[in-house]
Amino acid sequence: MEPTVTPSTEAAPDPVVAPTDPPTAAPPPTTSEPAAISAEPAAEVDLFPDDPFATNVLPEYTFDPAMSIDDNFMVQTLIYTRLSISRRGNMAAIVTAPSAEPSAVPIVEEGASPAQPPAILLHSNNTPLPCPGLTVNHKHPELHAEARCITLAARQGVSLEGATIYVSFPPCAACLQLIVGSGIKRAVYRRRLLGEESVALAKEEGVEVVEYMDYATDEKMKKMAGDWWEAQGETKERSKNRTEVWWRKKGAAYGHGARPTVDAKEGASGVGEERKTKKQKGEKRKRE
Repeated sequence: MEPTVTPSTEAAPDPVVAPTDPPTAAPPPTTSEPAAISAEPAAEVDLFPDDPFATNVLPEYTFDPAMSIDDNFMVQTLIYTRLSISRRGNMAAIVTAPSAEPSAVPIVEEGASPAQPPAILLHSNNTPLPCPGLTVNHKHPELHAEARCITLAARQGVSLEGATIYVSFPPCAACLQLIVGSGIKRAVYRRRLLGEESVALAKEEGVEVVEYMDYATDEKMKKMAGDWWEAQGETKERSKNRTEVWWRKKGAAYGHGARPTVDAKEGASGVGEERKTKKQKGEKRKRE
């Protein structure tokens, strides 16, 4: 006789239930507290990334036939100074080949054949030199426009014998020595050459100096240079931005951020400040 199986009265175990994900936390309440300010400085933006002009790149200029060769080249030199990125004052120089054509008469003179402007051999702006660790109390060292033209000629094997150099301001004593030593025979510039020694040196070496001293002529040339830039859509903001972009790109090697001490009344050469210092020292000695 088969045994009888009696059904168990014990309750069956509960089925296994997989654990569920914890409830998602509610987002924190919004507050009016400002976001944390980053310690990183904001990136400087080049406002004119498509600027077609650059320092030491000579802008194209169309000669005015009613003006002389000298006058036209001086206007072009003044236009060129606008591209200088010097922080000691904008300077520029253009060196032209020897020419038998007259340079002080209009290019197209009545009853005469048109004068042909001589070829440009070299040109330059004043160019800053690398100076790491420069402080605001020091003037930034630079290669003068005349000196850079002459050294480029030496590097490239360009003869300057009999050439003419156009400079936006009178050459300093050191640059004048380079000019007479290079074989240049004419130096044309605005204002008066400073220093009796420089005048005597030029005369001794047979270098003709042409000084633009007439105020009306000088103002006319400056206006022509300004009109040329205005026709290119140039503004003071754009010129300033071009200079600052150049210094930012050069970085610490060029002492970026350090600016030379300049006397506002005397311009960017720093000469006024030097004279003022000497005067103050003299007055102090008198009081003592």
